[in-house]
Formats: sequence, C-alpha cells, structure tokens
Amino acid sequence: MIDATIVVTFFLSYKVFKKYAVNGIDRPTEKAWSHLQIAIMFGHFAFILGQHFLLSTDASLILSKGTVLVLVLGALLISDLQDVVKSKMPIYLYGAILIEYMLWAALGLIALMSGRFSDGVLFFVACVSRLAEILQQYNDVLERKKN
Repeated sequence: MIDATIVVTFFLSYKVFKKYAVNGIDRPTEKAWSHLQIAIMFGHFAFILGQHFLLSTDASLILSKGTVLVLVLGALLISDLQDVVKSKMPIYLYGAILIEYMLWAALGLIALMSGRFSDGVLFFVACVSRLAEILQQYNDVLERKKN
C-alpha cells in the first residue's frame, strides 16, 4: 500500500512544479526572477522536504501523525486557494498567506518540540518565504498603482 506521506509529497511537488515551472493559469511568465520570488520558491521546497521528513519519521511526535497530516493538507488547501482568492477577492490574499504561515509555523513548532530539529529548521525557513510572499504581493500592488 502507498504511504500517505508519499502521496502528500507528490501532490505538494506537483503544486510547486505547476506554480513555478508552468507558471499556472493566472500567472504571467516572469522575464527575470526577483530575490523575493526565489525566496518564495525556496520556501516551498523547504516545506516539501520538512513535511516529508516529519511524516516519514519513526520517532514519536508530540501530536499524532494524523494531526500533522491534517495540518499539512490544510496548508496545501490554503495554498491552492490563493490563486482563486487573488483573482476573485484580492484583499483576502494577505489573510490566506498568513493562515498558511501559521500552519507552517505550527508544523515547525511540532517538529522542534518533538526533537526533530532539522525538520523544524526547514519549516521555519519555509515560514520566511510566506513573509517574502506578502512583500511580493505588496510590491505588485504598488506597481499596479503606479501604472
């Protein structure tokens, strides 16, 4: 039987590939990558690695693996909803990014308090990318107001 960790890792990897390699449905093709966009992409990779290592460990966690899996799937759902929120209700995009930040930070705290320090560091590096995405969205709004 296929482990849930492998399935979730596949879906997260597919999402990141779709978002950055194919540029998604509503994403324009970038001519040059800014430092914020590179930080955002690096954060997604850190999150994928962190959740895979956290869910595939045999060590005990302070919460059950089912609870951790629900948090990861919640973060995946919020991340997928961001494209829809951006096109339909852009004002709520910052809230969606902050919710995703809180989920990733919660996973980082679970990893740190369970003694999985390398996984916790990966999650906190990923959390910095959420802050970079807020700055990127703010820069996009400023650019649109100039034009």
